[in-house]
Amino acid sequence: CDFILFDVAFNGVYLERENVQDVAGKLGTSTVPIVGHGKLWDAVAFTKQGYKSRVAADKDFDAEGIVLRPTCELIDRRGHRVITKLKQKDFK
Repeated sequence: CDFILFDVAFNGVYLERENVQDVAGKLGTSTVPIVGHGKLWDAVAFTKQGYKSRVAADKDFDAEGIVLRPTCELIDRRGHRVITKLKQKDFK
């Protein structure tokens, strides 16, 4: 069993990726890998075709999904971050 850091919020503010990696390093754990950069529809197609986990010890294990974040932090009108997750099981 292992722990992989995805996100860190401090005083209601989410840290940028490099700061999340710094926190992970200080805690002696890793961060989720960046799978790629691109457009939403490319991520949908990637998830639909299926792919193997990049963090599982057994590399022949299907990934649960992919988390999508905009390049620069976006907030909706209610102050919530714009972020989503595409799960492979939703396309089966």
